[in-house]
Amino acid sequence: MEYETIHDLINKNGYYVEKGFLSDNLLSLAFSFGKPVPNKRDQKIIQEIQPETTKLSNPNTLSSRYGLSAFPYHTETAYRRTPIHYLILYCQHPGSGDRPTQLIDFSKIQFSMKEEKILKSEVWKVVQVLRPFLVTIFKPDAYVRFDMDCMKPVNECHKEAAQIIHSKLSTTDEININWEANDLLIVDNFRMLHARGQANKPDKDRILKRILVED
Repeated sequence: MEYETIHDLINKNGYYVEKGFLSDNLLSLAFSFGKPVPNKRDQKIIQEIQPETTKLSNPNTLSSRYGLSAFPYHTETAYRRTPIHYLILYCQHPGSGDRPTQLIDFSKIQFSMKEEKILKSEVWKVVQVLRPFLVTIFKPDAYVRFDMDCMKPVNECHKEAAQIIHSKLSTTDEININWEANDLLIVDNFRMLHARGQANKPDKDRILKRILVED
């Protein structure tokens, strides 16, 4: 499919899935969306990710906290001043645990005026970075930033925003991506929250290629 058509579908739906995508085209696809971000540890643009135990995982990662379990819903790179705009995932091997990737479209969640005001105004601090900084969960006409593993409320007495989000997530329809080899998934990270589902059994053989793209 033409890249322009893919862009249009992502603008419409918040994500795009394609079967039988050729991995040789991953980089050119990524550059059509913006600037791919190299991994800080090895400077590779295309990263291979797979489930790891907490002991074998790099520190301050979701794998170091959750190991082979599911990952909660979050914004990719919520620890950055501006999160990456697009998350590209490509299935090299789906793994033996039938583990899905799950999506929720934040733009379709209905909030009351009071709830929206709280999301726009309640201040949180991004931690586990060299220079912590202040953010809100919802930045109008820009993006949602949500990751309870790297964001903490400035005042522990004020956690209404997180309570609102968790309540909405529990009652919002999920989109399940059930991986097969050579599947491609592109996610609008400004709009969609994603999670790693639970596996039926340990699946260290699940291998996805990941590219992060900023504007």
